[in-house]
Amino acid sequence: MMKNRIYYLDALKGILIILVVLGHVIQFTNPNYQHDFLFRFIYSFHMPLFFAISGYLMYKGKFEIQLFRKSIFQLLLPFITWAFLLPIAYDGNIDWKYTFRILLYPDNGLWFLYNLFIYRMLFAFSEKWRIHLYRQEIFILLIFFVLSALMLLLHTLLNMTQLCWFFPFFAIGFYVHKYEAYLGQYMKRLMWCFGIVYAVTVPFWMMREPPLFYKWLDLGILFSYLYRYGVEIAGTCFFLLLGKRILNQPINWLNELGRRTLGIYAFQFIVIHYMIMLDNVFRNVFLLTIMTVFLSFCCTEIIRRIRYVRLFMIGEK
Repeated sequence: MMKNRIYYLDALKGILIILVVLGHVIQFTNPNYQHDFLFRFIYSFHMPLFFAISGYLMYKGKFEIQLFRKSIFQLLLPFITWAFLLPIAYDGNIDWKYTFRILLYPDNGLWFLYNLFIYRMLFAFSEKWRIHLYRQEIFILLIFFVLSALMLLLHTLLNMTQLCWFFPFFAIGFYVHKYEAYLGQYMKRLMWCFGIVYAVTVPFWMMREPPLFYKWLDLGILFSYLYRYGVEIAGTCFFLLLGKRILNQPINWLNELGRRTLGIYAFQFIVIHYMIMLDNVFRNVFLLTIMTVFLSFCCTEIIRRIRYVRLFMIGEK
């Protein structure tokens, strides 16, 4: 089984899950987190890159009907399970109102699993559509326009805003894999181009506000959105190509983290919640991050040894 792993993707996922935890720790411990440079740096690429990696792994070059069933068990089932478990884990009580809020507004729960399930379904269907009708790329473009229209109507309901925002990043990974043979000769030059653009633009990037240079030069709301998108695309492409170049060999501990991202992602919310309650014991951001990753990994390993429980909680049969 190990011989089928792509080492640099596992390593990248390992790094990214550490950054996910670090970002949440900063968010929970720093009231002014959106202006913290480390937080802004992490959020400028970590979730887009996660989706790009998922898109890369999604590409098979053919329609596979079993992917629908597989995705239900791997992604949708854990998302629904944790919608029930998170309120219990936080307060010790069943909170149906909170659970239904997560189901209707997934960004209150494990929204990444929900988004990834939707993307997998759409791209899997696009493979069938491409074979029988015209070109897949046109279908994907139409889907993006539909999602954009739904975002204007539904806003955050059913996570439509984030579904629309992260859709292109999943597509980037998918098409990088699809056209990898063609892109191969340009990889190094592309990596440096994206890296330079990212290094120059990321210092001004803000997650929910206009770029920092808007205090001197306001270029309007449209440019603000394009700038935010551009920085995330540059960062995603740069780190994806950089990872392929320098991480394509076994790094056991990092690869192992990368293979446990779903479980760590789920448990880290609970671990951080209770760590913060210990007041000043774990107030150091980096110590709290290390402890959270370690404890979440341990919880995942325990769950993996319990049949059926692992299916519902982390999507493993």
